[in-house]
Amino acid sequence: MTLVWLFLLTTQSDMRSLPVPARFVSEVVRLEIHAAQMLVHGHYDFESSSNESMIPILYPFVADTSMGEPEVLRMTPSPTVRDSAGIHVEVPIDSMRRGRLEIEYRQGLGGRRAAYLLRSTQEWGAPLDRAILEVDWPDSLGSPRFSFPLRAASRARGRTMYHYEARSFLPDHDLIVTW
Repeated sequence: MTLVWLFLLTTQSDMRSLPVPARFVSEVVRLEIHAAQMLVHGHYDFESSSNESMIPILYPFVADTSMGEPEVLRMTPSPTVRDSAGIHVEVPIDSMRRGRLEIEYRQGLGGRRAAYLLRSTQEWGAPLDRAILEVDWPDSLGSPRFSFPLRAASRARGRTMYHYEARSFLPDHDLIVTW
């Protein structure tokens, strides 16, 4: 798939999609935009409905010719495999049947556009309880336009933080930032 973010449960042996024995509960994502790149900081919470201690997940990246190849700076838990489909990772489940995936990556921007996939939530078959989207924007790039109704939340040192929060979040489009 050519999507920015898509979480699929996979088998370790053949990485094919399985019925989802877990629920994607929430995401908190911050896009830090710069003139030639964006930094993505995200954490994603899951609840397991099985007795397994790990949830295998595929985390793919966008195949967009206007954006560069993502460079993962930090991922917790550590990825098990990275291939053309994305990053395969096993998320540990705690005693409360919850797990969290955290990632930071850098991606080059070739134009005046940045994208973050949100439609992949539909692959889980249920809305997220909560989604928080933030865009840390350099005022020197002018006024941004968003595909979601982000609002200016704070300003400091020549940057504006835009914020959007939703409950029961099952979007039918992605977050696109243009300027």
